[in-house]
Amino acid sequence: MTLNPLGNDKMATWCNSWATQDGKVHVPVNYDWKTIDRSEGSDPSESIQQGADLLNSLIAEHISGGPVWVFGHSKGAQVIGRWLIKYGATSGFSAANLKFVCTGNPTSPLGHVPWVKFPQPTNGVGVYSVIDIGRQWDGWCRWPSTSNFFTIIKAISGMFSVHPRYNVSLNSVGVPTSGVISTQVIGNTTCYTIN
Repeated sequence: MTLNPLGNDKMATWCNSWATQDGKVHVPVNYDWKTIDRSEGSDPSESIQQGADLLNSLIAEHISGGPVWVFGHSKGAQVIGRWLIKYGATSGFSAANLKFVCTGNPTSPLGHVPWVKFPQPTNGVGVYSVIDIGRQWDGWCRWPSTSNFFTIIKAISGMFSVHPRYNVSLNSVGVPTSGVISTQVIGNTTCYTIN
């Protein structure tokens, strides 16, 4: 299952078409990923909640057919985080048959741009494993821990030049096959920082 980021409907081809490799059946989660309603009184996270609710229904529909991989980038990764928070502890789905892969995750436990308020980090809430992949200098998901003029400029630039480009190859279980700079485990989430 794939969850599109804001403004991009190419999750089937993301990360060298990982979502369709090794016999995976591609099932897009058709939530409103195209917009963020910024009008007065609106809740910009409504589409994220809508995505989590749709994701829950699709998981229930497909889980009996074998392992389900949920793959989301950016806003799609936020939908995964919302699902983990809302449904993860009570869903009853087997952790052996349900896995999550996030790229460019603004709710990554490794941090994000500090002046934007995002919901609770995706820390592998409950029993589910999460693979969190972020590119170095992608300010949306890997804000530098040492901030100086140079690193801040690179991270801000990376929000527009690095964030939309995750041309990394993943193995059959969603782990990057090259370019890994660091690996950290936080709760049930394994975080990979890549070139």
